[in-house]
Amino acid sequence: APGAELLISSFNVNSGGGSCVSGCSGVVVWAFANPLNSPALTDVVVSTPKYALPPFADEPGCKRCIETFDTRIGATPVYNNGKISFALETAVNNGIQVVPGIFWGQVKPTLKGGNITGATLYQSGILSFAGDQAASFGAVMDDKADSLFMVFATMSSSLKPGSMYTVHRTTDPLGTLETPKFLMQGQAPKTQQYYGDFEATSYDGSGANHTWLASEYTGSNGDWSTIIAKV
Repeated sequence: APGAELLISSFNVNSGGGSCVSGCSGVVVWAFANPLNSPALTDVVVSTPKYALPPFADEPGCKRCIETFDTRIGATPVYNNGKISFALETAVNNGIQVVPGIFWGQVKPTLKGGNITGATLYQSGILSFAGDQAASFGAVMDDKADSLFMVFATMSSSLKPGSMYTVHRTTDPLGTLETPKFLMQGQAPKTQQYYGDFEATSYDGSGANHTWLASEYTGSNGDWSTIIAKV
């Protein structure tokens, strides 16, 4: 942002009873200014809906066997058009059971002289599914039309670990996402618990205006594979 480097963090390991097991709320927006002369770091806390440590995810033949993430913001947040976009994992009660879901949002910071003087939650929402289907490891990116894309991992007792993506367009109501689509479906159950941490997004500029998504799926050998695609 003009005048400062912006950072955003959630409450996580040392909060909410430890890793937000009893729930956390809010995000912290930081501004780092004058790094070479008189470094200054300022911050504000922005109120948000509650989020909490999610359970592990199910996959075919194994319950709670696929690692999800804690409530840290796992993928790189994005600043564009005056807003910081982010995603983190949360436990979601879908009316049947508690599943891993994604809390996503956009924050609008206010700066003065390189210091952050305030910030507001522009929009936020929860991405989750029915049954035991999980959503985890969300990564976001917006384009020149201010459309916000999100890629994420998904799996369930009847769904092999794969990846999906969704988008919020400016014509959509605030806090909503369009119906997710598969980026790549999993080809086999995962044979190792470790998963995720590899979702990412990028943008190749307003000329080409392509948003690039990188995500995981389970290949036929039962180990994770990576897909990279543009949308």
